[in-house]
Amino acid sequence: MSNSRRKFIKTGAYGGGAYMITPVFWKASRKFSPTDTIHVGVIGVNSRGKYLANTFAKLPGFQVNYICDVDSRAIDACKKSVMETQDHKPEGIKDFRKLLEKKDIDAVVIATPDHLHAPIGTLACAAGKHVYVEKPASHNPWEGEQFIKAAKKHHRVVQMGNQQRSSIKNIEGIQLIRDGRIGEVYHADTWYANNRKSIGNGKKTSVPEWLDWELWQGSAVREPYFDNYVHYNWHWFWKYGTGETGNNATHEIDVARWALNLEHPEKVISNGMKGRYTDSDWEMYDTLKVNWVYPDGKTITWDGNSRSGIPKMGTGRGALIYGTEGSMMLTRSGYVHYDPDGKKLSEGRESEVSGSTQTENLVGGGSLTEKHIINFGQVIRDRGVKQNSPLTEGAISTNMTHYANMSYRTGEEVIVNAKDGSLKSKNAKKYWKGEYQPGWEPTV
Repeated sequence: MSNSRRKFIKTGAYGGGAYMITPVFWKASRKFSPTDTIHVGVIGVNSRGKYLANTFAKLPGFQVNYICDVDSRAIDACKKSVMETQDHKPEGIKDFRKLLEKKDIDAVVIATPDHLHAPIGTLACAAGKHVYVEKPASHNPWEGEQFIKAAKKHHRVVQMGNQQRSSIKNIEGIQLIRDGRIGEVYHADTWYANNRKSIGNGKKTSVPEWLDWELWQGSAVREPYFDNYVHYNWHWFWKYGTGETGNNATHEIDVARWALNLEHPEKVISNGMKGRYTDSDWEMYDTLKVNWVYPDGKTITWDGNSRSGIPKMGTGRGALIYGTEGSMMLTRSGYVHYDPDGKKLSEGRESEVSGSTQTENLVGGGSLTEKHIINFGQVIRDRGVKQNSPLTEGAISTNMTHYANMSYRTGEEVIVNAKDGSLKSKNAKKYWKGEYQPGWEPTV
């Protein structure tokens, strides 16, 4: 490895700041020298991770060197897909710990099940790698704290995949809000609608030959293999997932918090149930209403319907920001500015949309992800560039989902210390930190 390349790898900084109102993006035609290219390894490539691998491979200034997954089939499929985009042939690796030992990568992309985001991310920072991590940033607030400490200690750039923060039209809409176009903002409605089917009742079976179940479990306390965990249904089990709040609310409540210029709430209350397919193994709610209350009286609500896919205001997901002189709807498609009577005054539409609320499209994608990745690369290259979604910000929005889940699980209102996001509610504290397989607890 050249001296110039070693110098480049060490120059990345842990980005700060909540907002980036004036974005600057690389041009698609820009060329990078071999020593200026950011080399990455992608961990977890069955669905979203495969899309991310292809996106990193096609964007200027990046190269995918390694494909990592506990599913041998996913490795082969992703390698083939990436080779359609870049000339360099990536190497397949099953164990992410072996990947982190590699000296020829600068960053890793984490798109594993939720329970491994922070444990892998913490180790990646310690190994000197920058991190692009899919939402949520953590499986519980405690390990999110460890992840932040690791990023700061090792001066690594960590960007969470809440790609709407890199939407040019959302940034424009937020600037209009900052300029007072809808007056004083005081509330945001957010929502998500889908029509997810039953996951049935899993059977305890032998582990498929293509899967390393031990590594898939990773930091989780060991249990037998059931045939309805892998690959997507883990989202609906507390041991591995974070429910629809961590899976999807993370996006819209993050945008709402950004628009209202808020940090930690002081009270959170959730009401919900598993209303459909009640005899299935799905452990969590499929319908949830959440209210976050902030010290200045501002509020954010989320209406989550995993199994009744009826859109609101013409979209399956969105954030509607209320002000004293109008309102602003922010979606992945852009923004719409309304007057106090609900009349549309102006709009700004993104050139491409990102993601879907349909169960047949679980991958997401589009130009917002590309812009978000480009911003990640910019910050690695130049610590003076404003980072769109530093881990410190992503963790606050992630914790909003954790508080919501705590309220649902305890059946109580959760009281939060608005100064630092710590808990005051006694019963909720048992969910602050998870249980870990011996030797897997993330530490700094």
